[in-house]
Amino acid sequence: MTTQECLHCKQPFELTRSDKKFCSQTCRSNYSLGKKKRKEQSTKHLKGIISTSGIKQVNNEVLQSEVAKWQQEKKRIEIQLQNVTRAQQKKITDLQNFINEQSCPTVLGRILKGGLQDLADSEQPGPAFVGALIGGVVVSLVFPDGTPKRKTYVQNAINYYNNEIRLLNQTIEGYQKRLGTIKAQLFLLTPSPGLKTQADGDGSKKMGSNVIQPKEKQPGLQPPAKDNSGIHKIKNVVSSSDLVKMYYEQFDFKGRWLDFIGTPAINFFTAIHGKSGEGKSTFAIQFAKYLTDFWKVLYISGEEGFSQTFKDKFERQDATSPDLYVGDLRTLEEIIKELKEYNYHFVFIDSLDTLKIGPDEMKQLRQTFPEKAFITISQSTKDGKMRGSYEIIHDSDIVIQVTDGMATTTKNRFLERGKIFKVFG
Repeated sequence: MTTQECLHCKQPFELTRSDKKFCSQTCRSNYSLGKKKRKEQSTKHLKGIISTSGIKQVNNEVLQSEVAKWQQEKKRIEIQLQNVTRAQQKKITDLQNFINEQSCPTVLGRILKGGLQDLADSEQPGPAFVGALIGGVVVSLVFPDGTPKRKTYVQNAINYYNNEIRLLNQTIEGYQKRLGTIKAQLFLLTPSPGLKTQADGDGSKKMGSNVIQPKEKQPGLQPPAKDNSGIHKIKNVVSSSDLVKMYYEQFDFKGRWLDFIGTPAINFFTAIHGKSGEGKSTFAIQFAKYLTDFWKVLYISGEEGFSQTFKDKFERQDATSPDLYVGDLRTLEEIIKELKEYNYHFVFIDSLDTLKIGPDEMKQLRQTFPEKAFITISQSTKDGKMRGSYEIIHDSDIVIQVTDGMATTTKNRFLERGKIFKVFG
């Protein structure tokens, strides 16, 4: 009989039904009562503190404790999964051996074949061989060849093996889902090695701003050192000398991205638009891949979902990264829920038209997540203007129009507009 681990007390019990998860009604009740408390304790340590840079900070001691707990649980589940997988493979082998035994033309051949197979497979070959021979003889006497009883016996045995394998497959799926949940928790609790903020030495070149370097050059996450000397407390009116000393942060783009966009603020808002087939999604995917040099990226594929064409675009651009995630989200509510649960910094929405997200919805997203950078993709009209409300363009920091494989900045608060970026080739 197949056994499974109780979801509450973790003790093994006989699995009489494929959907049974508890060894007793008491364990079921205790698990239900503790579920809400466990959820509160789990999320309690994930809330963190939002810094002025919008990066989540978590108390190191609490973080290490939580990570250690989930890593220990991950190791335990992996061992259980290995054991069940071995049991599944054993059942599959037993079924194949039984079927092979039935192919022998004589009773004696079947008995010897079964005995020799058990002799090879068993850790105690002697008793296994003798047991298989005795069992084969008894079965042959009780279920003689060519009789309806024999056919029924063979079919029942095959059904038994198939049912055992099915139950083991379900157990494996359960463990795999549990591993997925654990990995998600570890993802939440593990800070990305993405950022290190570095203040400029003299403050004059960057107007007192901080530049966020690519993570491979500046590993780790450190809070910026601010120099607030001579700066008044924030109020509605400040002097011009105080204004130029104010503290800001920017991404330190390099190469063609620096030439095209400049050094945008950490919560920049970019609107990309273009006609169908002109290359706007391809450009957005290229941009998303580059941004993984700094932080985690979520690309919401509301227009194409997880389609073959969308997959092909990612493959052609070699846009795979452990920090680039793709979501098939279709409503504003789903987007907000995902952003609350996971620590993405850059959020691509492809497209505003398909998801029916207008200026009000975008304001809601940016107000709810003021530390994040949003990049939206929209269709263009026949005359090349962005479809929908002009308010999106007005609110954005950067506007990029993609036409015939060429991206052009028509608005940019961080660099002069009119810069051109070749999308294809």
